[in-house]
Parts: sequence; structure tokens; C-alpha cells
Amino acid sequence: MPNFLRGRFYEFHTERVISRAGQPIQTIVGAEIGPEIPNEVALRQVREGMDVYTPGKDDAYRLAMSVLSGRPVQHMPGNPAHFPH
Repeated sequence: MPNFLRGRFYEFHTERVISRAGQPIQTIVGAEIGPEIPNEVALRQVREGMDVYTPGKDDAYRLAMSVLSGRPVQHMPGNPAHFPH
């Protein structure tokens, strides 16, 4: 993985609003990866039970370790369109 992606976290959306402010709501279904968020926000979202995306397996593991007291377990997706977590 290129170095510029290491340590990056992103919000995770099942439906993304793409309309401008004040315009009728327009969404893209399936645009799951949202905007980049700081590490602190990613940690808070995971603690609150929300999903966070990162392209780096090592980054995901470190984030999970900072939330859990034990060793995290990888779950394979139930749907081929979903990401492992």
C-alpha cells in the first residue's frame, strides 16, 4: 500500500447525499466510503458502534486494538459487495 494511504480513516456511508445545500436531496446508493476523518474521530465512531473504513489492514487492526481490550477478530463479509471487517 502506498505511504500516502497509511493511517487514513474514512466515514462509512450506505447512502451518500450529493446534492448542494438548499437543493432537493439527491443520493447515490452504494457509495459507501465517505470523507476522510481524523484518527480521534475514527476512534470515537468505532467506540459508538459506527463503521469506519481504512484501506490499511494494519491501521484497522491498530484502531480495533485501541478500542478493545482483547485481540480483535476479523469478520468476513456476508455479502460480496461488503468489505471484510
